[in-house]
Amino acid sequence: MLHLILAAVICSSVERCVAASHAALRSGNLERAEAAALTGLRLGECSDDGPASDAPLVMARIALRRGEPLMARAWLGAQPDDRALQRQVEAAIARLPPATGPAGRYSQEQGAGLWDEVVITQPDNARVHFKLDGVRLNRGRCEHPELFTGGDLTSVVPALALLEGEAARQDDAFVFESREFLVNDEGPACRLTFRFSPGALTLEQDRPGEACGFGFNVNVGGDYVRTK
Repeated sequence: MLHLILAAVICSSVERCVAASHAALRSGNLERAEAAALTGLRLGECSDDGPASDAPLVMARIALRRGEPLMARAWLGAQPDDRALQRQVEAAIARLPPATGPAGRYSQEQGAGLWDEVVITQPDNARVHFKLDGVRLNRGRCEHPELFTGGDLTSVVPALALLEGEAARQDDAFVFESREFLVNDEGPACRLTFRFSPGALTLEQDRPGEACGFGFNVNVGGDYVRTK
């Protein structure tokens, strides 16, 4: 599910948002902590305050408290800022049951607290079922910062990628092909290739997004990490 959080404006600067997110986290109000952290991330993009460097750490703590240590690790990324938190996350991941196949949720960060997500289930060894949620932000999203930073993303998300289907095994990958979205059945078919490795997914999109029913010029290809 995409992290399209609609929230009341609860802070007006990166510094205040970070403080508000920490305070809400200490009180156990995870929804308010999340809203403040995401507002801080967006304010950092659209102001001179600079990036809200603590916001991903807050989001990692929220994910950890929600029982999603893999998502917590994705939020941490390569940030070495909080070694203690990293150790907590890795310890929680070590307690998870080992993955027995590609089934799970995979995420790719798009910025501003938004993620592309692919949920995989595996009916059998010959195919996987996938549900894809992708989003693209408008490059001019900071033209109306009061909307963007307040959590109203309706004016700054011009294109989505929503698709569900089954991909069949081909050698070491799973491939989805469909002509469902072509106009008058003309043009190349939609083609998505899923390649799994431990804890990761590489998704290749070989055709324009419109061939897959996506918004204009949306490409969901890239490297995803397992988040559930």
